[in-house]
Amino acid sequence: MASRAQPMSQVIAERARPRTTLFHGACACGTVRFRASVDVEQTAACICAKCRGAGLVIAYAEDATFRLLTGREALTEPPEEARTPHHFFCGRCGEAVFGHIDRAGHPRMVSVNTACLRRGAAEDLVDPPVRSP
Repeated sequence: MASRAQPMSQVIAERARPRTTLFHGACACGTVRFRASVDVEQTAACICAKCRGAGLVIAYAEDATFRLLTGREALTEPPEEARTPHHFFCGRCGEAVFGHIDRAGHPRMVSVNTACLRRGAAEDLVDPPVRSP
């Protein structure tokens, strides 16, 4: 019996579907810890003045997959009070850990500092690729 080819629309939809990996991440000092399903194939250099100078590379996660596990009290400001787009920094080590991005007509996204992804649980370590803008 011959197999049927997939319709082109299904092939395109499968290629466009984000391929996410669950990461446990942390700031440099380990105070702020999180977990998120991140698409490491879709990264970007942050263009804000502070991050651009530091070479911050971000990856994106849907807000529903992001969980702040520890360190809420160490953040430089509470996430629920911040404007967007906005980065949240660890008050102890000063590292930008994550941020919120709200765009009209789109679900809230979380930008995650890819350097933090390398500091998660040993079984979750994956080297995210870095792409220039």
